[in-house]
Amino acid sequence: MSQVAPILAARCSTCHSTDTVAAANTYVRGTSSCGGPRLVASDATASLLFQKVAGTQTCGGRMPRGCSGNSCLPQVQIDLIRDWINAGAPNN
Repeated sequence: MSQVAPILAARCSTCHSTDTVAAANTYVRGTSSCGGPRLVASDATASLLFQKVAGTQTCGGRMPRGCSGNSCLPQVQIDLIRDWINAGAPNN
């Protein structure tokens, strides 16, 4: 979470109030408006959080909201989120 929390704080806090690690933990543990969990530890492809930043979601739009091209997360940050989730989302 130490590498992921700053990404969430910098790119998601405007809309999702993830300006602290505690808030980020609360956010990713919740249930999405799409009806499932935002995060499935050890399974990034099943996690809406990862799907939204990777652009593979089937519900809602890609995040950060309104992103396109260079305004979306850089691939290195998407990979960090994926790897963190696949590692079991430690410290979450």
